[in-house]
Amino acid sequence: DRENVIQLQLEEKHRFVKTMSDMFAEWDESGSGKCSMKDFIDHLSDPHTQALLKSLDIEGRDAVTLFELLDPEGSGDVDLTEFVTGCITLRGPAKAVHVEEVTTRSRVIQERADVIDQKLDFIMANLK
Repeated sequence: DRENVIQLQLEEKHRFVKTMSDMFAEWDESGSGKCSMKDFIDHLSDPHTQALLKSLDIEGRDAVTLFELLDPEGSGDVDLTEFVTGCITLRGPAKAVHVEEVTTRSRVIQERADVIDQKLDFIMANLK
């Protein structure tokens, strides 16, 4: 029934979060509460890390991209919350709505860049 399905989904999410939290703790050898890109790369050959990436439908060769997505500020490290939240968000294949969102945003950015380029060309032409 519906209640059992909801309960099973919550239990699966809890197990997933626990697994990621435990793995993160292994990576955080300094105990700083953060995982650096170097720490992450150092653990890519670990079977547990490989299993995590597989559960996220991420190929090993795309792991660095995963880390960069989890670290949008570019600080070079991620904390536990960023890691768990990001992995849950990125889990599974992209949904059509997500692909469409990225496509639309990319088109808007390109249009704005084209307008800026035209204005710069105009400014440069008038400076001569």
